[in-house]
Amino acid sequence: MTSSRKYSAGGSSNENDILQARPAGPRRRRVMSASVLAKAYGRVLRAVFCVAALGMAAGGALVFEAAYSTNTALAAAHSALAQDEGPARTSALLLAANSIESNWARPGGWHAGAQEAVSWTYAALAAQMPENTDFRDRAVLNAERTLSRAPIQPAPWARLAAYDLAGQRNGLCDAEDCLAYSWRAQEMAPLATYCARLQMGHQLGLVGGAEDPRLLALTRVPVTPEALRACMDYLPADAVYQVLLVQQWQSAERLRRAHEAGISPYTRPYE
Repeated sequence: MTSSRKYSAGGSSNENDILQARPAGPRRRRVMSASVLAKAYGRVLRAVFCVAALGMAAGGALVFEAAYSTNTALAAAHSALAQDEGPARTSALLLAANSIESNWARPGGWHAGAQEAVSWTYAALAAQMPENTDFRDRAVLNAERTLSRAPIQPAPWARLAAYDLAGQRNGLCDAEDCLAYSWRAQEMAPLATYCARLQMGHQLGLVGGAEDPRLLALTRVPVTPEALRACMDYLPADAVYQVLLVQQWQSAERLRRAHEAGISPYTRPYE
C-alpha cells in the first residue's frame, strides 16, 4: 500500500508538471509562424518554377516544330518547282502549303517565317494556275500577315508590289510604296527578288537604264553573266551589252585585288 501510494504520488506530480507547463510565448509563436510561412513560400516557389519550366519547354517545342515544318515544306516546294511539271507540281505545292497550315503547332497563325513560306507557295501556285483567284488572295493575305509581324523582309514587299501592278490590291501599300519598303528592308536582297524589283521599278519609271546605280550594283558582286542578262531583260540589247562590259571590268578588278592580297578570288555566286 505504501509503495502504491508513492507511485501514485509520483505520477500525480509529473502530470501536474505537464498540466501546469506554460504555453509558448509570443516570441516562440513568431518563430514557429515564420518557419511555417517559409516552408509554404518554398512550396509555392517550387510550383511556380515547375510551371514556368513546363511553359518554356512547351514554347520551345512550338517554335522548333514551326521552324521544322516550314523548312520541310519549303524544301518540298522548291523541289517540285525544279523537277515536277503540270498537275504533279501543283499537287506538290498544295501539299507543301497544307502541311504548314494544318500542322498541330499552327505556325501559319503566329510564325512570320511560316506565313512567308505559305505566301510564297501560294504565289507559285497562282503562277501555275493564273485563273485561280483564291491562290492570289492567299498569297497576298499571308504576305500581309508576314509583314505585320516582321516588316524587315524584302520578298513579301516585292510580292505585294507585283500583285498591285497586276491589279491585286492589298491593305498595306501600292506598288511604288511596296517597292520602296522592299529596298529599304534589304538593299542587296536575294537575286530573284533583286531582279524582280529592278523590272518593276523600270516599269514604274523608278529605275533607269544601263547607268542606274541599282543595276550597276549587280556588276560588283559575283553574278554570272547569264543571270545578269536575264535580270535586265527589260533593257535594249545595246544597254545590256554595256552593263556586261562593266561586269567584266569589275570581275577583273576583283581578281587583281585578290591576287595582290594573296587570297582566293573565288567566292560563292550571288543568288
